[in-house]
Amino acid sequence: MGFSSLLGRMSVLAIAAVSSTALAQGADDVPEWMEALELPNYSYAGYALVPESIEPKDLPVVHVGDHGAKPNDRKSDKAAIAAAIRAGEEKGGAIIQFEAGEYWVGEKKQEKQGFFITSPNIVIRGAEPTASAPKGTVLYMRHSLAPADPKKMYSCPPLLKFQHPTKGKKLTSIVSDSEKGGFEISVKDPGKLKVGQYVTLYMRNPAATSTLLAGLEPWSIWTNTIENGPIVHGERHRIVAIDGSTVTFHEPMMIDVFAEHGWEVRSCPMAEGWVVEDITFVGEVPTPWVHHKNADHDSGWTMIGFNRGFAPVIRRCKFVSVSTGAFINGSYGGTAIDNVVLGRRGHYSISSGGGSYGTLIAFNKDLTKEGQWHGFGSSHGAVGTVIYRNVNSKRGFDHHSGTAIAYATLIDVNTGGIFGSGGNYKNLPNHLHDLTFWNFKQTHDKRYDNYDWWSARRGDQKYSGTKVVYPRIVGYHGIRTTFKPESCSHIHCHGKPVEPESLFEYQVLQRLGELPEWMASPESRAR
Repeated sequence: MGFSSLLGRMSVLAIAAVSSTALAQGADDVPEWMEALELPNYSYAGYALVPESIEPKDLPVVHVGDHGAKPNDRKSDKAAIAAAIRAGEEKGGAIIQFEAGEYWVGEKKQEKQGFFITSPNIVIRGAEPTASAPKGTVLYMRHSLAPADPKKMYSCPPLLKFQHPTKGKKLTSIVSDSEKGGFEISVKDPGKLKVGQYVTLYMRNPAATSTLLAGLEPWSIWTNTIENGPIVHGERHRIVAIDGSTVTFHEPMMIDVFAEHGWEVRSCPMAEGWVVEDITFVGEVPTPWVHHKNADHDSGWTMIGFNRGFAPVIRRCKFVSVSTGAFINGSYGGTAIDNVVLGRRGHYSISSGGGSYGTLIAFNKDLTKEGQWHGFGSSHGAVGTVIYRNVNSKRGFDHHSGTAIAYATLIDVNTGGIFGSGGNYKNLPNHLHDLTFWNFKQTHDKRYDNYDWWSARRGDQKYSGTKVVYPRIVGYHGIRTTFKPESCSHIHCHGKPVEPESLFEYQVLQRLGELPEWMASPESRAR
């Protein structure tokens, strides 16, 4: 039985029951056209990378009501909620449980901080709707938080800020080359490494820029990229074996490693067990909303931020009239699933960035009237992000350029707009190698003809569309946008969807032998 027939969604529950034996029988039945695409293995993402992260946490429960938080009393609950979180941290981890109803968490203007969480195993959990509280648990943020740096409009902290306090440090260096898709590196000194340890591969070297750009010529104004080179810091890996100087990882590297560029192996401190679930976050993002007008417009109502988390999870949340729903930065195996962004337009939907590896953004919907300015995305050095079965912003996906640039992103069976990227022109391009669109249906934005992903600069232009190193376009349909073939690595079956419908499902099935229940059945992801 071939994978093409297996992966039709006519009977997705049946897919989940496919045995490893059946998989083995079809393992060689990979269509030639798919082999020709030279696809990375995107299957190491989110729940598919850290399956235990889907399970409810067995932790002590701290009720916010026991610390003075009272829903629907039209008074600030911020201090009481903060006390409940501190109590949970003192226990070494806890479920911070809300009852149904509305809690006020932003009654003071320009406060410097929301809730700052550094301890592992903190779960922020809302309650199911009731007759008296049909929206379940609502956190209402009337006023924005103040920017950490008044000169940086993007620097307002999130309401819920999770951050491991320790940064990684150099452990050893890489001494020989390794190919993209491989699992092994050779290091100078393996003495500081051990099986089970998580590490980050790090590199920044302007000599590597030409390789990272696949020989494409950068615009002369992309000065940070040209002079300093992009930071590569999203290769986060678990060591499964050490044999002399050879180190083997659980998950594939998504980039070619050339020892001459000075690659380092660094420690990768992360906090486990961060979850936010079943909460409706309500902000007051200004209307009409204006991009980069001021901090209120850019980041004042940012709701969730994870930094250096191990498999953090955001599930079944709603974000209403917010600057940003959530971002997952510097993390491994994060998942944002079954969330909805709605209300007035703001800045961002949900994004992976900060050198995260294997983030899964799945089954989410951007239902804001105009669409968030930047839709679901991978930015700032994110690696192996999978954006899977979402209703995207009407404007488009976000690939923000920065000192680090994302690569190896799969946009799999989504609908919505296509171009929603941003970033300072000095840090372009928006995305490096292996951006793959698989069965994307463009339902919004205009039709683009012969779109050039690497268009030449005209005059004194600073920006001209989204800049990507040779993306892969497969099964693109809906609004009949076309792409300049020379600017793409592959264009296949343009104008109609392909089989298998989902590349992510195909690759997960190929690796695991069956699809996990959470993929096959929405009911399995309910409370």
